[in-house]
Amino acid sequence: SRVFSFFTSMIVFSGGDVVKRKQSRRRLVIQIPSNGGQECPVVLEEERDCDVPKVCPGFRWKTHKWRKCQLVPWFLRKDTLGAQETCGPGLQTRAVSCRQLDGTQGDISECLKSAKAMPAITQRCQLPCQDDCQLTNWSKFSSCTADCVGVRTRKRALIGRSKKKDKCKNTQMYPLSETQYCPCDKYNAQPVGKWSDCILPEGGRAESTAGMKVQGDIKECGQGYRYQAMVCYDQDNRLVETSRCNSHGYIEEACIIPCPSDCKLSEWSNWSRCSKSCGSGVKVRSKWLREKPYNGGRPCPKLDHINQVRSQ
Repeated sequence: SRVFSFFTSMIVFSGGDVVKRKQSRRRLVIQIPSNGGQECPVVLEEERDCDVPKVCPGFRWKTHKWRKCQLVPWFLRKDTLGAQETCGPGLQTRAVSCRQLDGTQGDISECLKSAKAMPAITQRCQLPCQDDCQLTNWSKFSSCTADCVGVRTRKRALIGRSKKKDKCKNTQMYPLSETQYCPCDKYNAQPVGKWSDCILPEGGRAESTAGMKVQGDIKECGQGYRYQAMVCYDQDNRLVETSRCNSHGYIEEACIIPCPSDCKLSEWSNWSRCSKSCGSGVKVRSKWLREKPYNGGRPCPKLDHINQVRSQ
């Protein structure tokens, strides 16, 4: 069985006065056991008293746009298998500033003392090579109908020859949309921890959106969903009930467990002319490599230096 957990907090009132702050955690059964798997736990909710919260000054971090991707120096990459000098892995940076809750500039030291952890200022990136999957830049996030309500999304698309490559259509490796909760002046929803594994529908096997199917009983694959816990903060960075951020305490997103893809070759070419005009000679026909195997697919036959397999 698989269980997904998340925290909430609440304030208990008595006679108009605050008595104590409570914190609870709940977990949902998102996949029942099968084939002799471990039974789900009976206890799905726990509650405890909260520590007395600290009153924090009103400062928050503001992130700015990521700068252009810069390649990792060639001398660090040149010994890597398949490395190319003008493309490959890189790093990009962004500026981070400190703001007061009204949006005015704050001293960086105030955010370091009282705001949440400083957002990352570097991240890995990839300058695509000619044979890599090519994607557009992310669009702007869609608009929100109102603050603190619903989610917003942004999208990107495959371009060029990538539209025809099965591996590029794998949205687990190359997601074409991203979802996040709408920003909120009063309350702020933030993700907690990592995304869960991609969980398939009950039964364990499904046909993926790219049309790939499970070959026998070797591997479970296809479209499923993954989950991430969310918490809600007020303006003073204190935990409040997730319902104030219009959240159930988690967010879900479609995902793909990729299926095996076998080596793909072209059809046989026409036979060549005979190597001799009379007597015993040789005719040759060829197949060309169209797509290499991935995710454990059936390997290619032995190919020559120009990715051909020949028959005579």
